[in-house]
Amino acid sequence: MPVTSASELSLASERSGFECRRCGRCCQYEVLFTHDDIKRMESHTSGAHPTGFLMTKSMTLEGSRSSLITKENGKSECLFLEGRSCSIHDSKPLLCKMYPFFPVPSGVIERAVGPIPDAVKVRSERNGAGYYMSYHANCPGVGNAPRVDWQLILRMWEQYEQEMVAKG
Repeated sequence: MPVTSASELSLASERSGFECRRCGRCCQYEVLFTHDDIKRMESHTSGAHPTGFLMTKSMTLEGSRSSLITKENGKSECLFLEGRSCSIHDSKPLLCKMYPFFPVPSGVIERAVGPIPDAVKVRSERNGAGYYMSYHANCPGVGNAPRVDWQLILRMWEQYEQEMVAKG
């Protein structure tokens, strides 16, 4: 269903902040990660070859993309979730580091609903493209909390895009 108004979007404002509440909700979603993500995770775990790592951790490898979904004890959650904390926090995949924020090209939104004055709009330092920052509405950590470095989120997104097209 197409977006027809700004009220249908979960877009960050300049007042939006983030502080992780360690609820674990973010660890219950499918994550597409890159070969570089796999290498970073391996550096924190067994150090095995990416394919071996994926096989032993019940993940699948599809070209340059992988899907991290695990089911342990009937739950669908990341296998690196221990209690309510990430056991590979320093080397977790880029999408996990960005969560709950995701850049959306501003042209996509503006064609549908026009400019949104209160929303955070960030320009890429690399190519000047504009992005609005959306967020996952189920995350309780978004709100009146420490400010978010929007340029850092956008740089991670651009790194993720580059890694997704690169072969591992």
